[in-house]
Amino acid sequence: MKPIKLTLEGVRSFSEKTVVDFSEVIKDGLFGIFGNTGSGKSTILDGMILALYGRLPGLEMSEIVNARSQKASVALEFEIKIKGERKRYLVERVVSLKKDGGYKDAKATLFDMGENLLIASQPSAVNSEIEKILGLGVNEFTKCIILPQGEFAKFVSSSKAERVKIIEKLFDLGRFGDRFNVKLKVKLSSLYAEKDKLSALVAPYVEATPEVVEQTYKEIKTIESEIKSTNEKIAKNDYNIKEFEKFYDKHKKLSVLKERLDEIEKENARNKKVTEYFSLYPRAEKIVAASREVEETAVKLEVAKKAFADARAEYDRVYAKKKELEDKGEEMGLLLLEKGKLEKSLYEMDAVKGEVRLLREKRNERDEKRKEYALLDKKVLSLQAEIDDLDLKISRLNEKIESLNALCDLDNALKGVRDGVLREEFLSEISYYDERIAGLANYDESLLKTDVSDEYNKRKAWFEGRIEGLSVGEGVEFDEIENVKKYTELKDGAVKNLNLLTGEKGKKNVELSSLKERRAQVLTEGKALSDSVSSIEQKVLNIVDNINDFDNNYVFCNSRLLKISQLLSDYDSEVKKVDALFLKKSEDHAVLSKEYQLLADDYKIKEEKANCLFGDGVDGVKKAVEIVESVGDYEKAKLRREKDAAEKLKLTSEIEEIDCFLSDRVFDLDDGDRLSSEKKILAERLAYLTENLGKSKKKATDLAENCQKRKEIEKEISLVDREIIKFGRLSEVVKDKKFAEYVAAEFLSDVAADARKILLELSCGKYDVVYLDGLDGKDGFFIVDNLRGGVRRSIATLSGGETFLVSLSLALSLSAQVYSKSDKPMEFFFLDEGFGTLDDDLVDVVLDSLSKLRNERFTIGLISHLSELKSRIDRKIIVEGATETKGSSVRINVS
Repeated sequence: MKPIKLTLEGVRSFSEKTVVDFSEVIKDGLFGIFGNTGSGKSTILDGMILALYGRLPGLEMSEIVNARSQKASVALEFEIKIKGERKRYLVERVVSLKKDGGYKDAKATLFDMGENLLIASQPSAVNSEIEKILGLGVNEFTKCIILPQGEFAKFVSSSKAERVKIIEKLFDLGRFGDRFNVKLKVKLSSLYAEKDKLSALVAPYVEATPEVVEQTYKEIKTIESEIKSTNEKIAKNDYNIKEFEKFYDKHKKLSVLKERLDEIEKENARNKKVTEYFSLYPRAEKIVAASREVEETAVKLEVAKKAFADARAEYDRVYAKKKELEDKGEEMGLLLLEKGKLEKSLYEMDAVKGEVRLLREKRNERDEKRKEYALLDKKVLSLQAEIDDLDLKISRLNEKIESLNALCDLDNALKGVRDGVLREEFLSEISYYDERIAGLANYDESLLKTDVSDEYNKRKAWFEGRIEGLSVGEGVEFDEIENVKKYTELKDGAVKNLNLLTGEKGKKNVELSSLKERRAQVLTEGKALSDSVSSIEQKVLNIVDNINDFDNNYVFCNSRLLKISQLLSDYDSEVKKVDALFLKKSEDHAVLSKEYQLLADDYKIKEEKANCLFGDGVDGVKKAVEIVESVGDYEKAKLRREKDAAEKLKLTSEIEEIDCFLSDRVFDLDDGDRLSSEKKILAERLAYLTENLGKSKKKATDLAENCQKRKEIEKEISLVDREIIKFGRLSEVVKDKKFAEYVAAEFLSDVAADARKILLELSCGKYDVVYLDGLDGKDGFFIVDNLRGGVRRSIATLSGGETFLVSLSLALSLSAQVYSKSDKPMEFFFLDEGFGTLDDDLVDVVLDSLSKLRNERFTIGLISHLSELKSRIDRKIIVEGATETKGSSVRINVS
């Protein structure tokens, strides 16, 4: 991941909108962020973290948002390599403080700039997508991308307990220490709880033994035997009940037969009077039928009379509606004439409508051309002014270059400079060896001292001999060469600016020529459009008086025509509807009138016919009804008398047969209650036995299942006991953080293994680093001195600069280890301060070392207030602190 551009506003000391452009400063692989203490250097890092993750670990939002702004907005544009392809993203956030001291994420968006695609627009969604893209959470990011020097330097000199604590913090190794012990205790507690739970589950099954199951099956066999005996008794009782029911049914049937025989006798007594009406029945039946026809016809006549009256009323109503429509016909005729006039007007307007639309289009095109011409004319004048200004600048630069040419004679200035520079370098080396030789005076005489002293004297003599062979003496002046260098730089800069201005002038001349051609073309096109507009306007005005009111008149005529057409259509429809209805009502009136007259004639005929039937013992309708009701159906009455006689004979025979059957039976009528009571007792006993049998069988099944469950639970308890023993032993093994210390040592060994590659490069193969965990009685980080045969040395024996190289190697290795959790390559690293205690020589060592690490794929950023670092680094971001009137600001300096 590499940052490209950071925009922040209202973040800590940056109250105003500030843009930090990283695109230039990261090109060289090494850059710095410089400024006074408290100016806001680290806030740039805070802004990056806030943009990516929406929070800063260890800080409240009220500490992040500028008090005067009450709102912080950040935007970070960054690149990252994913699956061999570089992707560019833009993440933006806005955070607002609430009155109660809380905060809210007012806005959060994430864009894929390559695809021009919005990926997420909610804070939680943006957080999730950022972690997917970077492969790191906020804690991992701050540990492996932005590391304060003081944090990782502790590894060099800390005790074993302190190293374990730091490594636990960076790699979350607490899961192998205290948290691991807590998990083991929780696991053991859950196992004991599970055992108690299983023991509680066994309690209900204490009585479920094989002996109890066998005893229950014996009880089942006893109950089944008694059930068999009871079923035999029930079968015998059922047979007796069936025999009694036969006896009882015969008794009941005999009683019914005797009752029916009595009814037949009584019926014969009643039928004596009916016999007298047999001769009058045919005439009485005709009178009743004729009377009913007269009544039915009277009812129909009344209905027809009402229908005839309703039809007459409906006929009169429709006739009145018809007359009303005929009176309205004159008004519709006037509307029809108006319709014709409107259709003629619309026909004429339609002929002009296309011309009006074309006229408006041409007017719009003409106006656009006028605007375009005015804009082009303005651009031509502006561009011409710019070209004139460039001509003036080019003339001045040519004069400046001519004056500088005379001051840049390098041949004379370089005479003797080479030997003078060599003399200064050789004298510096001689002074260095004098200091080293003088420092050896404090050591006792030894073979090592003699060898080193001889070697230093040989090198000093060699440099002294080289000085004698030089052609210059002391006091060489370099001012002249410095002046030539300065004038040459000024001339080169002027030539470079001249080339730029000349190229820019050429581009602007090409652009000016193009603009003039386009302006002439637009003028020609505009004139043609103006002529076309005038021609169409004249053509339209020959037909209409006012072009602007044309649309309103057209809409009004069209609307009026539609309304009149609808009124005429509705009138025609209503006329047709009323004519059809009037025809139907006329026909209905005629039909109902005829039906009413026919029914009146039919009623009169039937009434006269009914009156002719009276006489010969039937003097009225009431007497006729009495005779008909008494006799009923004449033929049926005769058949009924014959049937009663046959039934009487049959009943007498059946009564005699039943009397014979009952004479052989031994049952009394009271035996039914006895047999029913006996049946009920036997059924209750059978139900009781059956219920007990079911209960006993269920009990036996439950006992068998419980016995099996008991075995299974006891087996699970045995397995839990084995787990308790296993985790108890493990708890003893890992207590006192021994396991965590072992894992931490493995991690530190891996860190040292990775750091040695970096250290070998930084020290030019001189030093290597290893981590020893109690080996040979040594514990911690040790240096392998390759120049002394690979001897292991304590880091405390190193100089400050060498110690820094070791610390830096370990820091980069640690960062890579944390970053290895992600599948993305490590491309960016920040060192925040940590240089304040270094002298000038060590600063040079550090910068030289960092320069060896940088490349086009890996960028190192330094944050410091040291002027020595600032002067040595070409690409830098300068931070100026906040004042009473404005917030912090930045500027980019690339030299």
